[in-house]
Amino acid sequence: MNAAKLMISKKLKDFTTIEFAKFIEKRPGMFLGDQITLTNLWNMLLGFDINSAESLPPFHYFNYWTKQKLKKFGARYNWRNAILEANESDERQAFDNFFELLDEFLTIKPKNIISVLLSEKNFEFYYNRKNNKKSRRIIGSTMESEILFPAPYEIKLVEFDYCTHAYHYDFYYVVGDYNKGKYYQEFDNLNLSKKTYEEKFGELKWSETDNGNIEKEFKLIVENINNYS
Repeated sequence: MNAAKLMISKKLKDFTTIEFAKFIEKRPGMFLGDQITLTNLWNMLLGFDINSAESLPPFHYFNYWTKQKLKKFGARYNWRNAILEANESDERQAFDNFFELLDEFLTIKPKNIISVLLSEKNFEFYYNRKNNKKSRRIIGSTMESEILFPAPYEIKLVEFDYCTHAYHYDFYYVVGDYNKGKYYQEFDNLNLSKKTYEEKFGELKWSETDNGNIEKEFKLIVENINNYS
């Protein structure tokens, strides 16, 4: 289905960010006027992505994928900065390059999914006072207070060639009273992610999704996340 027919057949709120981006690609002047730049595209997609429908692969993967693809590492980089720097700050060239990268990004597929249900021993390990690998979040304007993140009841790791994405599921998801998990973070590779979790929770008994069910399982994971962070 071409972009014009897609726009007519769907309400804007039902668009994924990627579908919206592809529509802008077809009619950049309609959305950006004579300021067809990567930065203006970035601002438009950033606002749209907040409440948009989800895609496969999820658009929020694009940030980490682009940094890996262009070898732009560090906290100061996002996909806009990475693409702009790779194009020597040429905004229009970077705009075109965004869509070239997006087309390549859309071909990625998970190669492995593993999951684990935490046991009582894992919870004891995590909450032990001697465990210095607990996850915490700083709160308050003074940056002096922090709270402990609760341990998830289930973890799923989705492995791609460029990194591994982690998802957490709490008690309410596991018992069926709430049907949304939570996107957690990305790791450079599967072994590093497993090591990180085992340092936090002790020995974990991972189970692997059958090869024939990986894409189906990935679709279910993406459809059942609450947010990206």
